[in-house]
Amino acid sequence: MEDLIGQPLSLAPNGGIEFRAVPALRAALTDYELIPATFGVATGDGPTRDLPSLRRNVDQANRLYQAAHYEEAGLLCSRLIGEAQRLARELTGNDQRGAFGVLAETYHVTAKTLTKVGETELAWIAAERSLPAGQSAELPLLLAASAYHLGHVFLRAGQVEEATGVAMTAARALEPGLATATPEHLSAWGALDLTALIAVARQDDRVAVRQLLGEAWTTADRLGQERNDFWTAFGPTNVSLHEVSTAVELGDPGEVVRKGEALDPARFPLGLLGRRAQVFIDLARGYTQQRKDAAAVNMLLEASGSRPRRSGIR
Repeated sequence: MEDLIGQPLSLAPNGGIEFRAVPALRAALTDYELIPATFGVATGDGPTRDLPSLRRNVDQANRLYQAAHYEEAGLLCSRLIGEAQRLARELTGNDQRGAFGVLAETYHVTAKTLTKVGETELAWIAAERSLPAGQSAELPLLLAASAYHLGHVFLRAGQVEEATGVAMTAARALEPGLATATPEHLSAWGALDLTALIAVARQDDRVAVRQLLGEAWTTADRLGQERNDFWTAFGPTNVSLHEVSTAVELGDPGEVVRKGEALDPARFPLGLLGRRAQVFIDLARGYTQQRKDAAAVNMLLEASGSRPRRSGIR
């Protein structure tokens, strides 16, 4: 609904919804236990998980997010942030690099969860912190994933030039290896392309839209399958969804409806409920632009899951 009305949910007649995970995430992000820990003062609450256990929990947080369980994902992240920080301090060698990688991923899921509920300042903190963590992990593709999440924070905050800048800067850094790129490399490149695509569409730069959309389709065709590397869900179906979203941003409701009706949300991998709902939300926006209120309400009902979808979109 916030996407449709262009206003925060707090301005809704019922006062909006309370996202209980925000105070817990704020506390986790502003707990500077690094300072006393540097002086040898123990501040951790209980034992820290081992690295494989921590990684499984971060994966679970990502699954919760992609299934649109944002509160559960946020609450889990609020517990994982401190544990990942402590593990990154305590381990050494390859294990420490692995811990920094998990810490970066923890910040990623934290940033996107906070972005989803409009807490862009906290999301910005989490996304920024993922950059040095990814650098310490010595995994360049994690830095690209950090740029992807930072770009989405900027988009949510309405800072489209900054979103374009960070996404394109990271994409250019990946360019030299594209000829022999791994699927993970291609997914990171494609996800950055799609982030920049929405940003330039909001700037009404149709030339850049065509270029970036063409690059995204080329990358998706090279992959030839739906993937979820770095939890970005990049693949042909996601590119199709961004075609619909781009048409919304450009104010072309006919294209929104045409492409949206042709896109079957079931093509997304299992568990990507948020992406599936986005198809219906974009269609609702397209129908709203055409002043077809009944059809828009129908799409919102589909998005909310209040009734099962029948064959075809009506």
